[in-house]
Amino acid sequence: MEIFSTSDHVVVCGYGSTGTFVARDLKAEGVPLVIVDKSAERISLAHEDGHLTLLGDVLVPEVLKEAGIERARGVIFVLPSESDNLFATMT
Repeated sequence: MEIFSTSDHVVVCGYGSTGTFVARDLKAEGVPLVIVDKSAERISLAHEDGHLTLLGDVLVPEVLKEAGIERARGVIFVLPSESDNLFATMT
């Protein structure tokens, strides 16, 4: 499955410790996911965990569009900085 054909999914922004737990729980419930992170290392881990992935900075609106935000059922921001989470939410 490719990101451009994914719909009714959840975009998880950030694949640190919290994002990893969120993604694991959603995957266990059968929810399709797209993981977005600006760290190539974390994207590699997410890919190894079986998730669709996108390397990019979610503070850039085009990255969220590429993740299929318009077709998604939800977005979860679990970035390390609360101000980044707020900014991304407002964007």
